[in-house]
Amino acid sequence: MRILDDSKFDVIWTADNWKTTRSTSSGSFGSAGYSADVAPEAGCNVLEWTLHWTETDTWLGYNVKVKIDSAG
Repeated sequence: MRILDDSKFDVIWTADNWKTTRSTSSGSFGSAGYSADVAPEAGCNVLEWTLHWTETDTWLGYNVKVKIDSAG
């Protein structure tokens, strides 16, 4: 999943209901902003994440939960 924003950010995410977390830093798209790709392991059916903007030390303030439906 690709997450986009106008400012540089880190995605703090989990695929196991916050038992473990991972952090993915965004990269620049030039004038188009920043993006980060989050790739949970195969078999993951729920992904949850929040954003942290590193330059201003601010947080999204809530978690986003996405259900992954594997086509098959």
